[in-house]
Amino acid sequence: MKILHRYDQIQKDLFSLGMRINKRVGSKPEYKDAVCLPILQGVTSFFTDLSRNFTWDPVVDYVGASSYDGQNRQMINAYKMPKPDLIQGKAVFIFDDILDSGNTMDFFVKTCFSLGATAVTPVVLLKRKDTPYVQDPRVTETLAMYEIADEWVWGYGMDDVHGRGRTLKHILYEEPKP
Repeated sequence: MKILHRYDQIQKDLFSLGMRINKRVGSKPEYKDAVCLPILQGVTSFFTDLSRNFTWDPVVDYVGASSYDGQNRQMINAYKMPKPDLIQGKAVFIFDDILDSGNTMDFFVKTCFSLGATAVTPVVLLKRKDTPYVQDPRVTETLAMYEIADEWVWGYGMDDVHGRGRTLKHILYEEPKP
C-alpha cells in the first residue's frame, strides 16, 4: 500500500476548496441559504474537515446510498433520502467521497431537482479521470479536489475491501501488480 494523498496536504487543499465554495455562496444570491447534502458513509471525514472552512452556516442533511459491495459495483441502494422541505426553492451542494461511475451522484442530483432545488453543485474529494459520468445539463460545475486513475483507494473516511481503513488519516492505494 502507498500513500496517495497525505493528511497535511489534504487539509491545505480543503482550505482552498472551502474558499471556492464560500465565494460561490457569497457571490450568487441563489446560494444564500444553500443546503449541504453529504452522502454517507465515506464522505464523513471529507465533509467534516471541509465544512470547518465555511464562512457560512448551512443546513446539513445527511443522505445515504450504497453502490458497492467490496470492489464490485451494484445498483444504487438509497437508504436515506433528502427532506423535501429543505430542498424546495434552495441551492444544494451534494458531497461525496468519490465520483466513480457517477450513478450515486446522478441519482441525488436528479432527486434534488425533482424536489424543487434551484441549483445543484456536486462536490467530491476524488474523481476518476475516466469516469463515464455524464453531468446533468442543469448542473453548471462539479467541484473535485483530486483526480485519480483507476486504483482502489481507502483511508480518510473510505473503507478498503474488508470494511477497514475509514479512520486512517491519509488516502491510500494499492499499486497494481505487474
